[in-house]
Amino acid sequence: RASWARDYNVGQFAQEFADRLREELDFRIEARNTMEIAANMSGTPELAIPAVHQELSSARVLVLEWLDGVSVRQTAEIETLGYDRAKLAEVLLRTGVQQMLIDGVFHADPHPGNVMVLRDGRVGLIDFGAVSRLDAMQQS
Repeated sequence: RASWARDYNVGQFAQEFADRLREELDFRIEARNTMEIAANMSGTPELAIPAVHQELSSARVLVLEWLDGVSVRQTAEIETLGYDRAKLAEVLLRTGVQQMLIDGVFHADPHPGNVMVLRDGRVGLIDFGAVSRLDAMQQS
């Protein structure tokens, strides 16, 4: 074993990586994450998180409500829908701050493929396989 690996805590990093990978491969965890954040954000009408169909889901299959919209990557289509990008940024910032600093549990992978503009004008978040948590001290 290399001494540099101990110096940089590589073992702990590898363990954390393995734990996160196992979590992402168990769709029951993603289902729980999705439902928890959806419940936390239920008072935010401009944000949509797909409902989980628990009766159809398992460790290997996750069935979610369909969100009718487009990825934020599709800027031309978003403009065609007439959606205000400043509103998108405001909704994402406000809901992200709530998730982190108020609720203490947040979407840990909010890349453009996981953010949508829905045809009804709401912002949609999908893929809650990666969720992080902050304790009360970290939140303050």
